[in-house]
Amino acid sequence: MDSVLRSGQSAVRAVKLEKTRVVDGRAVSTGEYEEVAAEVVLRSIGYKGLAVDGVPFDSRAGVVPNELG
Repeated sequence: MDSVLRSGQSAVRAVKLEKTRVVDGRAVSTGEYEEVAAEVVLRSIGYKGLAVDGVPFDSRAGVVPNELG
């Protein structure tokens, strides 16, 4: 199942997410889905951020400090 929904050949219109629940410490599929409107999708898993002047930055973790992640 494609989670990036398109309008036409290449334009992104939404991202389809599946709701899960936790059972014995593991995420389990519920079969329920939600679409979130989007025009751009960026793949960034596994990349380390870089500092930007004037923005707080945790250089050890490579992230901008934040709450609720």
